[in-house]
Amino acid sequence: VRDVGEMAIIDHILAQQDRFGNVAKKEEIFWLEQTASGQELHSVKATKANKPIDGTNQTTMQYLNANHIPYVQFPVMVLTDNDCGLRQSSNVVQKNNMVQHLRHISSSVYKHVQSFAKTNPGDLQEYFQDQTLMTSDEAKGVIARLQEVASILKKNCDNGTLLFDSDPEICLG
Repeated sequence: VRDVGEMAIIDHILAQQDRFGNVAKKEEIFWLEQTASGQELHSVKATKANKPIDGTNQTTMQYLNANHIPYVQFPVMVLTDNDCGLRQSSNVVQKNNMVQHLRHISSSVYKHVQSFAKTNPGDLQEYFQDQTLMTSDEAKGVIARLQEVASILKKNCDNGTLLFDSDPEICLG
């Protein structure tokens, strides 16, 4: 759920045209450990869970089992083939109101989108043009869609239809 929500947000902002069919996954193992500052989420790719932890002879799975630490394994979405973005006229996610229909996202994603949307538009445009080599029109489009997504999420948060319950810690806690 978290991955799909984040994909919808990113693809809306970047006007990704052909995401569907270009989604892959990798398996990860997640667990919580108690620290002085509270619980901390950890993860490892499932393919590395049976390899020795750096500097030790113990694998992650041996560590978790020896310490009776509960864990979960589930797929994490990986976005591939990102060469069809910034297509103003064919933003599939925007046309289908996918962000408007989001009901579950991570609170950190919400906070980051809101914070990013408050950045000075001139600074964002300069960044996008200088660092990502977007044209002026492309950068303006990304900024406009960022503002749109932030507004949609805020409205849904304010009216109670957006829940912040898609963090892995919820599955473990």
